Amino acid sequence: MGTPRVCAVGLGLPGPVNDVTRGSVQTDFQFGKASLEFVPEVQSRCGLPVTAAGNSYCFTAGHHRMHNPRGDGIEMVILNRFGLAAALVWDGRLYTGASHYAGDLGLLPYGDGKRYSDVCTGSSLLTWARGNGDDRPFQDLLGSPNDPLVREWLSAAVPAFIQTICNAVVAYNPDTVLIEGTFNKFPGETKRRILDGVVEEISRVGNMLPEISFFEGDDLMGARGAALLARDSIADEVLSRIISEA
Repeated sequence: MGTPRVCAVGLGLPGPVNDVTRGSVQTDFQFGKASLEFVPEVQSRCGLPVTAAGNSYCFTAGHHRMHNPRGDGIEMVILNRFGLAAALVWDGRLYTGASHYAGDLGLLPYGDGKRYSDVCTGSSLLTWARGNGDDRPFQDLLGSPNDPLVREWLSAAVPAFIQTICNAVVAYNPDTVLIEGTFNKFPGETKRRILDGVVEEISRVGNMLPEISFFEGDDLMGARGAALLARDSIADEVLSRIISEA
């Protein structure tokens, strides 16, 4: 076996991703709004092909390739950390939409001029805490489900998240739904409320109910998926070169 070498770099980016070819994103996370562009800078420093994708796609690709490699049908991953997105794998193929950033559920409108990302994501919990004079770190907030401030946030966030999941299920009609992110950090009671609410709403509208479960990937899941997608982007070229040199 020869010495491994790096042939491409994959970037998993927070959404919304406005241009995957340049890795352009607009963020509104822990440190305020920012417009960033990653691909040209990384490519200039490493001299290798660089691919970019939204973190939800990278996480989904990593999960599907590593934990469900033989899964078929339509698998949907709902990733709710500081943003909120749904990504699909259909018979092993990742679907990203015509512009390669479909599925950003956080951008959907949610009453009174708000979006779902303003109500039921990690960034919304931080915004809520800061607006109420609470400067505790994010992990401390997640670890305090019975804190009055956190409970008040949950009272609005849980129904909004249930509605978001139902919107995605009705739109995509997947066979399975995997929920990852902020709500995984809360006790089982919160997750049961979410699952029960989704079952009730989907049953009410008469849609097929997919298999729904919570899953918490490690911090490197998105990075693994980004690496796999980068490998996909150069696989044909590398294989052709290997064959021609044989």
